[in-house]
Amino acid sequence: MLGDAETTHPVVLEGTRRRPSHGYREPFLTAEDFNLPLPPPPPDAVVRRFDLDTLAEARQLVAAYAVEAALTPDQVEDLVLAVNELATNSVVHAGGRGTLLLWREGPAVVCEVRDQGRIANPMVGRGNRGRARAAGSG
Repeated sequence: MLGDAETTHPVVLEGTRRRPSHGYREPFLTAEDFNLPLPPPPPDAVVRRFDLDTLAEARQLVAAYAVEAALTPDQVEDLVLAVNELATNSVVHAGGRGTLLLWREGPAVVCEVRDQGRIANPMVGRGNRGRARAAGSG
């Protein structure tokens, strides 16, 4: 985890001392490392289609799956929130529907949300909001 932070932050704070990050990389290269497709889901993956009318059911399914997989209550809450954000974006920005896939890899729960939307800019959502506000656009 610390290595990931160093690749995405040009300056590291250690106590009160600031130092250049030795692992910092050009942001587009770092984004490429994380913008990879998931491995194919196993044959026993849970697959559910969703739309605006079934978002609540999708959240319930994720919560039940996570509880069954023995995730902590905080992990269940975080997972449901993350999947809800993805599924809501599918409904709002990618044609009004999508597909939710759930499976286990060891102790981990893997959730994939598929839809028809495509994001052309690999850095979308990764901009410096402080600069945007200072420039009057935030």
